[in-house]
Amino acid sequence: MLIEYNTCKKYKNHKPIKHVDEMLKFMRIFAEDERFLQLDIKKDEKGEVTMCTILDNAINKGIERGITQGISMGEDATLKLVKILIAGNKINEIEKIYNDKEYRNKLMKEYNIYK
Repeated sequence: MLIEYNTCKKYKNHKPIKHVDEMLKFMRIFAEDERFLQLDIKKDEKGEVTMCTILDNAINKGIERGITQGISMGEDATLKLVKILIAGNKINEIEKIYNDKEYRNKLMKEYNIYK
């Protein structure tokens, strides 16, 4: 689920980068940040790499990481709620939280699972 920002489309003069690896190595040294070397840069629809391509890639990598973390946090919170319901012998509530998102969120707030 990648999002294409393409904010550079409004700028007509952005130049393609001919030596992408060298540019990323320069950026790593300049910014003192190894993450530039972890980017998996793909060419755009014209077969070019521009600064927009690099920025879109970095943004998408952050979005992917955020989605993964969010899914994990949601799973952990749901399991915690199920554990609380089982401990309180409220087994019938488990099906209700499965089918009713609003009720599930209400209980998560009530049990201080989500702040």
